[in-house]
Amino acid sequence: MVAHPHRAAGAPMVRALVPLVAGIAAAGRFAVPSWGAAVGFGLCILAARMMRRRIAADICICLALFMAGWCAAELRYDASEIPADERAAEIVVDEVVARREGVLLAEGRMTACETDDGVRVCRHAIRISADPSLDLAAGDRVVALCRVKPYSRRSERSYERYMARRGFAGQVTLDPRNVVKRISDEASFGSRLRARAVERIGRLGLSPEVEALTRAVAVGDRSNITPEMRRRYSLAGTAHLLAVSGLHVGFVFAIVNLLFWWMPLLRRGHLWRCAAAVVAIWLYASVTGFSPSVTRSAIMFTVLQLSMGLNVRFDTLNALALTACVMLLFDARYLFDAGFLMSFTAVAAIVEWGVPLARAGRREKMTAGIEKQNDAARRRVVGMAAYVGRRLWGAVAVSLAASVATMPLAALFFGSASLWSIVTGPASILPSAVLLGAGLLWSLVPLPLLAPVAARAVNLSGGALDALTRWCAETDALSFGFEPDGAVCAAIYIGFVAFALWLRRRNDRI
Repeated sequence: MVAHPHRAAGAPMVRALVPLVAGIAAAGRFAVPSWGAAVGFGLCILAARMMRRRIAADICICLALFMAGWCAAELRYDASEIPADERAAEIVVDEVVARREGVLLAEGRMTACETDDGVRVCRHAIRISADPSLDLAAGDRVVALCRVKPYSRRSERSYERYMARRGFAGQVTLDPRNVVKRISDEASFGSRLRARAVERIGRLGLSPEVEALTRAVAVGDRSNITPEMRRRYSLAGTAHLLAVSGLHVGFVFAIVNLLFWWMPLLRRGHLWRCAAAVVAIWLYASVTGFSPSVTRSAIMFTVLQLSMGLNVRFDTLNALALTACVMLLFDARYLFDAGFLMSFTAVAAIVEWGVPLARAGRREKMTAGIEKQNDAARRRVVGMAAYVGRRLWGAVAVSLAASVATMPLAALFFGSASLWSIVTGPASILPSAVLLGAGLLWSLVPLPLLAPVAARAVNLSGGALDALTRWCAETDALSFGFEPDGAVCAAIYIGFVAFALWLRRRNDRI
């Protein structure tokens, strides 16, 4: 029984991630100037260099990482105040989040505002609530009289505290009567790509719900997702399909690797597969408009793909932890983003639980089943059946691990938990992959000959997802309201980590 050396190499970055995250979380509770956190970081590094005992040096390094996280969090928050009364302000719309009856929700930036001393240039991220008659779009620049309802990281209201930690300064309500000026010709390159993809999907003649689902999954546009669809997908445990997050990038990552599974058989084939996956990931990011959640997920999956392609013995969990550390140091607000947390948690669960579960005993059973057959034709049939069975079991194992691991986060962010995710996770893999692949392919290559094929594939896969979620939502035996606070959610994940460490140690001894 020998421990695997490459597994031992994975531990340092995972251990480094823990104090870094703790420092970012502490910055949201206690007020310390950024220079104070920076000084603390420097003192801890100096102390680590002076320590002669390894354990003392390790403690100082952990404290340094804790202070680094604290400093990264403080540097990302704009300390300048927004006027509390109604003032003229310039607002740029970055993304339209939803169009509901009587209101349009968007995210954007306040780039300038009127103060007692004149006009002040700023860069506050804000949530926008507007009248639908304004028909806002990404790239619009609006000058209007408005008042900002501020968010605070130390607010007693959990929603305001959560939004502030994500980097939003507050919420603005835009009234058409108070709009002074509007310019609609400053859409970014990514926004123009997304608008073109949305227009092409509209040519397929889909039903409203299937079109809204296709736009959300294929190009990251969730503006047409209705509250009823959100409720239904949440009850069915498939709300992650509607969110603009790294799960969409994960689908692209998985699809490309599955399609090109044979490439490593060729000379340097693993490098060609790596290059194809990286190109596909960033192509998808461009079509979705380079939204922040998709962009950071593209970075994460690119690092994972490179680690898999360049060194087969590299610990994937270590690459994941390294990516998380770099991204959190770059912008500590990612820690409070649902897309980042669910993407990171799902991939970690797949690596630690899903892959070992998929591999458990399957090779021995497959070999034994084939060797029992004397006839060559039967051997081929049994071998093919074993291959299909392995693929199906792998999909179930991976989906089961991701569903269980992300369930507490889904309850924290969406206020409900659904055990249906254990069933709908594996069941939604194939239709979701077909929906994303067909929708993305048609958006990129809108040839007339592909239109009926793409429409058929999208209708079948979207209809399957719609029927699945309707049945699960109506059969609500496995759905229940559960709203854990941050402490309860953290305790659950501490238990998950303890189980993962036990499982890793057990596998190392085999």
